[in-house]
Amino acid sequence: MFNPWRYEHPNGDIYFFNQELRLVTDADVYDDDVRADLTLTGVTSETADVGIVSRAAGTAFEDEGNGLKLLTDQERFWSHMAEHPSHHPHLPPCAEAVFTKALFDAKEGTAKGIRYPLTGLQIDQTIHIYRQLKVAESQGANMAPNLGWLMGAVMPLDPLPPMSSMPGRGEIGELEAIMAKLQF
Repeated sequence: MFNPWRYEHPNGDIYFFNQELRLVTDADVYDDDVRADLTLTGVTSETADVGIVSRAAGTAFEDEGNGLKLLTDQERFWSHMAEHPSHHPHLPPCAEAVFTKALFDAKEGTAKGIRYPLTGLQIDQTIHIYRQLKVAESQGANMAPNLGWLMGAVMPLDPLPPMSSMPGRGEIGELEAIMAKLQF
């Protein structure tokens, strides 16, 4: 028997999780046709985005047709946290420690001129939101979905390559010099 559970994302989106099948989907499983596709035809790499996210290990695996491949970057893991944060009452082990370290490393790095996907102001805003959620959590509110969404949306927060190492940087530098002379 297919027993889906309906979850609401902190942004208002709806998704479904089935504990027995370990299935997470945005498809409306209360629709008979969708449910039949998921349970009768089976879920394969041809019919769905098949992957496994290990919350305990903080890793993700992807089906390449001939088996599962460990994804070496963390983007898929964090993306899964952002997209489906509401069906677990707790954050994955170590996720919060990894997030806070990356956030404060990025804050220090931007102050030293290192480039990150977020600006210094955006990092400060993220720290502020994180602290507000932690205050609410300390007062008894379950903030795991909100924290998971925040962490997943921000991570991985790795430094970007220096602008000088980017292809075509010479033309961009020349354009910036011309714009500076024109005071743009």
